[in-house]
Amino acid sequence: MKKIIFCCLIALLILSACKDSLNDTSPTLTIPPVTLTQQFTLEEVKAIGAQYDLDSLVTMEKNSLLLYFTREELDDYFQKEKKNRDSNREYGVYFEKTKDIRSFDDYLHLINSLPIMKERLIERKGGEEGFQKWVEEQRKIKWHIYRDEKGVLTWVRPKDDDGTIPGERIDNRRK
Repeated sequence: MKKIIFCCLIALLILSACKDSLNDTSPTLTIPPVTLTQQFTLEEVKAIGAQYDLDSLVTMEKNSLLLYFTREELDDYFQKEKKNRDSNREYGVYFEKTKDIRSFDDYLHLINSLPIMKERLIERKGGEEGFQKWVEEQRKIKWHIYRDEKGVLTWVRPKDDDGTIPGERIDNRRK
């Protein structure tokens, strides 16, 4: 028993020495303080935002960090914000106008009138060539088109339409 206690004490002393040794030789990590320099006044940022019709977006309470952006960062921020807002507007128009869809060509006409949605659809189809190939394939199908109360369209192949699709079928209505 004395030998076990003695071995445990030796092990504790060795571990303690290793811990102290690690603490003495480990480098100290220091992070230099970051100093931000204000690049613009609130009025200047609003003027830049006005170039994107987003000056009303800029308030001291919400966007005080914008005062520290470079001109390039501000332009990038406002371009992205404008595209997001334009995209949201387009989606609103899209969901409103889906009630006029009766065929794939009607759908394509609607998409062609919404540049951001069309751009995103082309990207999802792998570029313009992939998009055109997809369009030709879709035109060959006599789709059953359903629209729910929110304006979301469901496209069903005739052979797969068992009549249980939620929403109103709109491809069979006259304009």
